[in-house]
Amino acid sequence: MTNRLLLSITVAVIALLSVAAPAHAQTAQSNASALVPRGDVFTGVAFWSEDEKSFAGFHVTGTFRVVKHVGIVGDMVLYADDLQGGHSSFMGGVRVLSSGRHTVFGQVLIGKAPLDDAVVIQPGFGIDVRVTRRAAVRAGFDMKITDDRGDAYIGTRFSVGLVFLAGQR
Repeated sequence: MTNRLLLSITVAVIALLSVAAPAHAQTAQSNASALVPRGDVFTGVAFWSEDEKSFAGFHVTGTFRVVKHVGIVGDMVLYADDLQGGHSSFMGGVRVLSSGRHTVFGQVLIGKAPLDDAVVIQPGFGIDVRVTRRAAVRAGFDMKITDDRGDAYIGTRFSVGLVFLAGQR
């Protein structure tokens, strides 16, 4: 799949899901704890750019909240690159997040990033906007800063997709 096709699909899904948001606004939340899920699973598209190379891929993330505003994160991206074969990213870390209809989060991930890196640290942030009681739309941004072979490299990742919320805290 090309980057243009993945971007078109992502925009179409977000546009369709945004139609459900006004209907959700009409329902009253009976309990504030209903807005705090126990965990979530994100699936979407990630766009990676580093060292004048960029590619898109399938992104899956799982978060388990250990307390109301802190969660443990597992993150995997399988990138497709027609010229150089596939790349992948496997990371884990900690996420600090708010609660409510719009969930803002910051995270620090540690693990393997694309382009032959050893272990890297990748801070990031994002927002989840609820469209139903059990689903949200997410946009996130991460920045990998590492010292590869004596030179500093900066890689960026932008992700968009759906979040499926599980359980209550």
